[in-house]
Amino acid sequence: MPLALTRRRSQRYGDLSGVSIDAEVSCNGGRFRENLLFTHRGLSGPAILQASSYWKGGDLLHVDLLPGFDASAWLASERTRTAGVASLLAQRLPHRFAQQRSLQDGRGQQAAGPIRSLGEKRLSEIGAALNDWSVLPSGTLGYNKAEVTLGGVDTRAISSKTMEAERVPGLYFIGEVVDVTGHLGGHQLSVGVVIGLCRRSVRLEADLGACSAAADGSSMPISARPQEAETAFEAAG
Repeated sequence: MPLALTRRRSQRYGDLSGVSIDAEVSCNGGRFRENLLFTHRGLSGPAILQASSYWKGGDLLHVDLLPGFDASAWLASERTRTAGVASLLAQRLPHRFAQQRSLQDGRGQQAAGPIRSLGEKRLSEIGAALNDWSVLPSGTLGYNKAEVTLGGVDTRAISSKTMEAERVPGLYFIGEVVDVTGHLGGHQLSVGVVIGLCRRSVRLEADLGACSAAADGSSMPISARPQEAETAFEAAG
């Protein structure tokens, strides 16, 4: 889900709302290269939405603004130029982002001034910040903005064949209520469809068994009778 920034950072990056950057965002082992989008409240876009599944309160996000490109080496090769830092950054980053001079070097100082006025160490720090911009979100924007959520009924507590709860006969769980989390791009929907088809197949088998028993003149087996919990669950779904 989208991640919020502190009030101070939101004010700083607020005028970048709508700016999108091809970036690689990583957090706690998850790494995604997709678009990062600035909003008036924080950060969003596919890269952030994916990484947010790995983010926990207080964790840093690591953003590579020039993935696959050595920013320090590039700046060092341009150190004799009279162009300003913002103008040079605008060659590889969105103009508004570069001109806003929001990027800071490793010491938290603005990356401003002409390139040739900066020492080798300073250019290296600026390059490092481009390839590893550390961001500390203040929280999320809540479930109303979420694309994928974590949590749900533990898959170990239900049958993978019938979706019936192991400890509560007659109680079934299907769809996103089950604790199966996929990446963006239809994975979550696919899981929901597969689980639904699995449960429907089992129900059809039970119905066919009941019809066969009725045709034979025998009583309907207990296993084929809709349980109250199942009926209530399907009515709610």
